[in-house]
Amino acid sequence: MTTYIASFSGGKDSVAMVLRLIEEGWPLDRVAYIDIGLEFGEQNNIIKICERKFKELKPDLIFDRIKPKKSFEEYFYTVKKKGKFKGQIYGWPFTAGFNSWCNDRLKQRPFREYQRQFDDVIIYLGIAADEPKRLKKLESNRRAPLAEWGMTEADCLRYIKEKGFWNPMYWKFERLGCYLCPKQNNRSLKVVRRRYPFLWQHMLDMDKDSPIPFR
Repeated sequence: MTTYIASFSGGKDSVAMVLRLIEEGWPLDRVAYIDIGLEFGEQNNIIKICERKFKELKPDLIFDRIKPKKSFEEYFYTVKKKGKFKGQIYGWPFTAGFNSWCNDRLKQRPFREYQRQFDDVIIYLGIAADEPKRLKKLESNRRAPLAEWGMTEADCLRYIKEKGFWNPMYWKFERLGCYLCPKQNNRSLKVVRRRYPFLWQHMLDMDKDSPIPFR
């Protein structure tokens, strides 16, 4: 029996995808959210609201929170045991390329382990129609409903507004994600520094310990 799972991040694209999957009656058994513990407090509240609303719309829906084995900080301060950097902590992930250590250990591995409990699975990914590079990488058991519907990222933002799921965090950030992600743009970093001074100071403290610069 096939299990249908929507990969959910709490961003506009995944919110729009889950809402429309439910609205159009697509097969959907579970929503999977990887809880890394690095979201802004307001975003954590939004995710809780989404979970409640999804279940109101589809009472039999299961909302799974997946947690990695270790936190970002635990990995950050893990000492490498082999290779030319033996004895050095991981520090900040390299920003070049897609598969940084944080993406691998905090997202990909936990999701692969989660997926193994199902014999046959279809994963819905919130990839919009205007993200051709990501669409080319789709595996055989992955589907991108947004792209199949022809919905762009801008369409997703309009759609969640129309459905009453507007996220006020988008007044501050173009994209949502981990507050200390080195891949975020300068505008986002300025918002963190100005509006979240405690988090900004925490990043500065970690930066002093890292053998790899933040950027």
